[in-house]
Amino acid sequence: MSFRVSTREYKSYTYTDSRTGASVQKPISLDVYLPEGIGCWRNPLLRFSEPHKKQQSSIGFGGIVVERERVAQLVVWIHPGGFLQGNRKQIPPHLQRAVQNHRLVVVIPDFRLCPQVSIVESLTDIRDACEYALGGALGDSVNTSTWALGGNSAGGWAALLLGLGLTASTPTGSAVQLPTLSRLPRAVFAIYPVTDITREGGACFYEPLKPITWTPSVSAGVGGDGIIDGALLEPFLRKPGQAPLGGSTERTDAAGVNQDEEGEEEEEDASAVVTSSDPENDPIRSQLFNYARQEGIFPSLVLPSDLPPERVSIPALLRGEALTSATASAAAAAAAASSSSSSSGPPNSLPLSTSQSSLSSRSPLLNLPPTFIAWADADDRVPPSQSIETVKALRACVGGAEVQTHVVKGKEHLFDYEEDAEIPGLWRWLMQKMGGLT
Repeated sequence: MSFRVSTREYKSYTYTDSRTGASVQKPISLDVYLPEGIGCWRNPLLRFSEPHKKQQSSIGFGGIVVERERVAQLVVWIHPGGFLQGNRKQIPPHLQRAVQNHRLVVVIPDFRLCPQVSIVESLTDIRDACEYALGGALGDSVNTSTWALGGNSAGGWAALLLGLGLTASTPTGSAVQLPTLSRLPRAVFAIYPVTDITREGGACFYEPLKPITWTPSVSAGVGGDGIIDGALLEPFLRKPGQAPLGGSTERTDAAGVNQDEEGEEEEEDASAVVTSSDPENDPIRSQLFNYARQEGIFPSLVLPSDLPPERVSIPALLRGEALTSATASAAAAAAAASSSSSSSGPPNSLPLSTSQSSLSSRSPLLNLPPTFIAWADADDRVPPSQSIETVKALRACVGGAEVQTHVVKGKEHLFDYEEDAEIPGLWRWLMQKMGGLT
């Protein structure tokens, strides 16, 4: 394929080594996929406010007009893995083909993985990668005035949350503020996305599934009965310096231990904050999502304790339920405080109204970017209902959001990683929305 890949460090993060107590700083990288003829460099003379041109010409030797590099459209794509595993190298073949076929510059970031951090930090890194790309770091051959944000599975979840601006509203009384983009994309696409981890809409994520009903992409840690050995996963369920999440506090020697040549055991820091986990180099950790589904603990591995699942569940956000739920909780707390107070003064008034008109006036759901959602109807890992209910909620928004869908019959999760797989209409639709087709 005719493309090049450039790797950049777009930020760094710090965590505490649980073995030594030392502060550790590490960079986070992203890959930039470049079609043939497109450079990736920063012109210090470029003013980012200047309009981008699709192509430029100059007078060459002998008065011949020579076409210079065309400006390429920008796509930021987020990898799958449930926010628990995966890395930026897991790019589906059809996306690689689109780089050259549609002259796209595709940015794929790593980000901090749960459960050592929460979805808040993961989304913050993804937001920062988008801002890095939009800020001119990729040079003047990349059109950042119109761009698209997309992803697969949990990557599609992140794309919908950030790309539709659904993280912008923070309910009164909430201790958690989610990251937001400075500028929404021109289009959003999500392929078999996780969208709902509420107990109602995402019940499957809370219910143990023993054994899981799909064939794991890696066999490490899977017994003859199909059950994933939790003792092997336990070290990876720890937050730095804390007891494991959803598991025993007893230490196990089944994983997380190296032996040197003299036979002395040296414990690995399995609770280290990482930004990459792939089956070849990290086969045990690469079972985290499967294990989370097996045990019904996925939400507890990605959510901080003070973030209700409605705050990151797409259908609930589109229907305004996250805001309403938070307001109701605040109202109950205020009422309880008022009834227990010895003061005879008036009860505390809530700063956030629950009236429909008030909710509508603050709604971020006006002028949503066009959205493309694709899924497989035989997906057990992320049920089709996750996509279907999101499409319904989008179409039920005031004015009706623009939604394109594609359903693949008889296929499972990660179907688009098959070598010849395509999602009909996706890339042409995306180019039209970004203005790359005339």
